[in-house]
Amino acid sequence: MTKDTKIIVGVLAGAALGATIALALSSNSNSELKDKVEDWFSDLLDASRHKYSEYKDKAVDAAEKVADRAKDRYDDYKDQARHSAEKLAGSARDRYEEYKGEAFEAAEKAAKKAKNKYA
Repeated sequence: MTKDTKIIVGVLAGAALGATIALALSSNSNSELKDKVEDWFSDLLDASRHKYSEYKDKAVDAAEKVADRAKDRYDDYKDQARHSAEKLAGSARDRYEEYKGEAFEAAEKAAKKAKNKYA
């Protein structure tokens, strides 16, 4: 439980206990006192519902912000990984072309040497 929730629960429990004691000790059991207590409990319940709604909305907003940040980070990492993979693939293609050219040059030199030797 959060600190605010504990406070709300404590207030509600104290209010209920106080009202119960007041009704039990009251020699005046007319409907006016009961109406006042009912109104007070109704107001307290409405205020509690309002606070609950506020906290729920804050929690939903916080969860949405966390989800948005997580998605943004995921997208950033995905883009970084794609960029790194493309860079690595480009480097591999460049090396392939470089080594291919060197291999063809070496093959041509070997062919010329063989031709000169056996011609």
